[in-house]
Amino acid sequence: MSPLPKIELHLHLEGALRPETVREMSQVRLGRTGPLEVGWERHYYTFTDFAGFMAQLTPRTPFRPDEYARVARECFEDQAARRAIYTEISFEPPVTVVGDDTRFWPVVEALEEERRRAELRFPIRIGFIAGLMRTLPVELAVYRVELAAQARDRGIGIAGIDLHGDEASGPPAEFLPAYRLAAECGLGLRAHAGEALGPESVWEALDVLGARRIGHGIRSVEDPELLSRLEQGDVTLEICPTSNVRTATVTDLPSHPIRLLYDLGVPVTVSSDDPLPFFTDIERECRLLVDELGFGIDDLRRIGIYAARAAFVSAEERATLAASIDQAYRTAAGEMTAAGPS
Repeated sequence: MSPLPKIELHLHLEGALRPETVREMSQVRLGRTGPLEVGWERHYYTFTDFAGFMAQLTPRTPFRPDEYARVARECFEDQAARRAIYTEISFEPPVTVVGDDTRFWPVVEALEEERRRAELRFPIRIGFIAGLMRTLPVELAVYRVELAAQARDRGIGIAGIDLHGDEASGPPAEFLPAYRLAAECGLGLRAHAGEALGPESVWEALDVLGARRIGHGIRSVEDPELLSRLEQGDVTLEICPTSNVRTATVTDLPSHPIRLLYDLGVPVTVSSDDPLPFFTDIERECRLLVDELGFGIDDLRRIGIYAARAAFVSAEERATLAASIDQAYRTAAGEMTAAGPS
């Protein structure tokens, strides 16, 4: 699987830290008063549902620009090693007060420096998505979008925005001013929905916010009318199978609805979401589709093309990504056919 190119659209930077990096950061901050031990992650993440996951987010998330730079650099290295040719990585902008951008610019500039360096080192393109936690006051959400647009206009690779967090904590309608502004500024629109809550959350993300990509969205299968809407093909679901199992959104992998959605013709992609707490990555997620859910190489090709067409880049870049995926997977399928049964 590794030699084949992949596109990952749903990846949270703060959930993509290497365990050893978190441990080393804890030592720097806390000295001998409480550094995390080797292998800390194996017994730290004990959550069994979505609420538990939200309560056990990665400890000691990076705060300084140099820490963000290190986390981004390592994340890009890991993505390149897994043959991701394009990846969009969301991050929570360090802005907590309207009008105070003092921490925002050093962080996004550090992220941008690492993005450019990675694109020179590896055959990978990277975009950033600015996150809006559902617990934010709308005024702060709007301000974050303003800063994201300013950063994009300065050449920083911010491609879109995302509404995330516990769906029950912030109805999408509250964030309409932020999404209107983002649309006016030409930023891509994504929203988490249909994960902790049901189809009504997806409908709101589509009809109220105008989101063109839905983070997760798997509970759309509970509403036949919504499925018909998604079958039109202009909205893409970013599905993270392991994440959905670990947060008890679905009971187990065999009962995951990604196969049903795919077979209906709904544009679906596959991603890792938060590699650290879910103990996964894009390579493992693709293998699960093949080994556990009956997907073949041509199915992975179609999923990759769905991801390429949904990327928050120009039409020309989307076409280039789709062609790269199409050619690589068709070539691999041909080689497998020529080789015959082992």
